[in-house]
Formats: sequence, C-alpha cells, structure tokens
Amino acid sequence: MAATTVTVGYEQLLPVRITLLAGATNRYRFRFVAKDTGSDDRQPIDLTGWRAVSQLRTNGVTVLDISPYITLDANGYITVSIPDEATYGLKEQTCDYDLLLEDPAGDVIRVIAGKARVKHVTSEGASHV
Repeated sequence: MAATTVTVGYEQLLPVRITLLAGATNRYRFRFVAKDTGSDDRQPIDLTGWRAVSQLRTNGVTVLDISPYITLDANGYITVSIPDEATYGLKEQTCDYDLLLEDPAGDVIRVIAGKARVKHVTSEGASHV
C-alpha cells in the first residue's frame, strides 16, 4: 500500500466565499481528502478524534463562533449546520473566517478560509422572525 501524503499550507488552502442568511438555517459540507503518493487517487482523511474551530470575525471581533455547529466524520466530511437561532439578529456585513482542524496529536492546520457575507432573508413568517 502506498504511503499517503497530506500537504496543507497557504498554497493548498481552499478559498471559499460563503453567504450566511441571518434568520435561516445555513448548511455547508466539505470533504478533506489526501492524494496517494504516485497516483491521482484521493482518499478521505478519517477525522475521528479531530476538533474543528471556526469563527466569523470583523476587525478582530468575533461575530459568530461556528465551532459548535461543525461535525467531522470518518469519511473526511466536514459538515457545518448553523441553526437559524444562531444567525438571527446578525447585521448585514462581510466577515473574515477560516476553518482550523486539530488532529488527535494536537497539530493544527488551516484548511479553509475566505469571506463570509451575512445577508438577511427577505420573506417573513418563520416562528421567530
């Protein structure tokens, strides 16, 4: 079996621009994979025992801590599911964010970063709006 090499750094960072709808449930899913040495095959990284940290920040101030809404699984999936209650009341703005993963040994890598635009929903009628 060929050794798996994971290269993560600024050049390999996945830049993702997201839009959060304030007052709505927001879901995103990413997959963390590694390329096998000597082939083009990509294998998911088992994220069992890993921890995710992610925040929306503007001028160094945390607008929303997304960390509690992130789940990681053995198939490399990073699922972000932010409930509408967590985004209700956020003002429209553009924030910086990133996603850090800490492996069981305590090493931290930055895998995703970008801008998050907070927008308001247009329709009214949900129970808390």
